[in-house]
Amino acid sequence: MRRSLGVIACVIVLFGTVAPATAGDGRLPKRCEGAGRAPESDGRGRTPVLLVHGFFGEPGNFRRELLTRADDGQPSMLESIAALDGVTVYMFDYSATSDEWVTNQAIGPALAQSIVCLAESSGRKVMVVAHSMGGLATRLAQGEVIDGRAVSDSLSRAVIIGTPSRGVLLLTYANDRLSAFVIQTVINGAGEACSDKPKKSDRLLCELLDAANAPATAAMAPGSGQLGALPAWGADVVVHPIAGDLQVRLSVFGVGTTESIGDLVATVGSATADESPGEESFVVECGTELTEIVDDVDESPCSHGNLVANRRIIRDMVKQVKLAVRQATKRSSSR
Repeated sequence: MRRSLGVIACVIVLFGTVAPATAGDGRLPKRCEGAGRAPESDGRGRTPVLLVHGFFGEPGNFRRELLTRADDGQPSMLESIAALDGVTVYMFDYSATSDEWVTNQAIGPALAQSIVCLAESSGRKVMVVAHSMGGLATRLAQGEVIDGRAVSDSLSRAVIIGTPSRGVLLLTYANDRLSAFVIQTVINGAGEACSDKPKKSDRLLCELLDAANAPATAAMAPGSGQLGALPAWGADVVVHPIAGDLQVRLSVFGVGTTESIGDLVATVGSATADESPGEESFVVECGTELTEIVDDVDESPCSHGNLVANRRIIRDMVKQVKLAVRQATKRSSSR
């Protein structure tokens, strides 16, 4: 008996726990550090997919529908992922501090603990789906070291949606006069729409204006020391960026032209800058007119806040999750 116990002890030291920690019914736990299992997920899937909201956001953003398509019967991003075989969806909530920079202990470091916890509980690497600043929080988290091991070792794939990896468009005041003119139009429109109690249809527009004074805003300025200090992505982490691109039709001296302004927060270049070698970023384009740009902040499926409700993006996301499950299953069977 003592010999048997000694053998078991050696196995634990060499390989870690004998089996992943699960609930008594074999499901993955309802909570793992700061990650809570989504009600839409029953915990039976072995591959954990962790949703990380963005700046000024909350987990419920992944249930968002477009104002122009509310109640159209189409599943949200969260519902679409939770419906896939082999998946358990978790949500990381840092909404109480979502205006702070990702180095806040409740954001990046707490996310790192959640990723490691999910990997240990499931016995599989974690896939993260992150929107906006959530992608920057994930980048910080995977660069942490916990108990002598890099958190990136617990992460297989990160899908980052509208993440301003090289800074926020509004903070550059654009790189040329045409872009600056378009952005100023949005800012002026926000000022008018949000001066009194804003209408529901102006919700995202007013959030955009409010964000200008948040503590994390300076950190996301292009070229900031905070962005520059973020760790590189782990060599084995696959980063798949998704970007929105509003194409604004303009007339300059009677000549028609089109100006790309990204999703109004991140340019396409900024949102796709962290693409892994061999990966192809997914970019969705939407046309608009300058006279419609203020309304499009809330209504366009290519605007920053609506990317998580964009049907084309949700379809690409489903492909990414299916790929992660196949790869995780293959890794498990080869052990």
